[in-house]
Amino acid sequence: MKRKKSMIILAGVLVVLAIVYFALTAWNEKQEEKQEQETEDARIYLNDEEELTAFSYTDSENEMHLPVLTGGRIGYCLSGGNWCSG
Repeated sequence: MKRKKSMIILAGVLVVLAIVYFALTAWNEKQEEKQEQETEDARIYLNDEEELTAFSYTDSENEMHLPVLTGGRIGYCLSGGNWCSG
């Protein structure tokens, strides 16, 4: 009788552990998908580069406006903290 009760308890613990395992596996997959989607959303795709005339970049401290010259070259550069013609 005591052995049967122990087996039932161990079987219950095994079922609970299996449920926790599969729940964590599913949660991890969703987190990975979410991270991949955030990475994909952060990408910027350029489809018509021949029509590109300038681009700008702004972060919390700096702002850059760079015209694109003939042949796809960038119009300005940063050299030693000073802007120069590209």
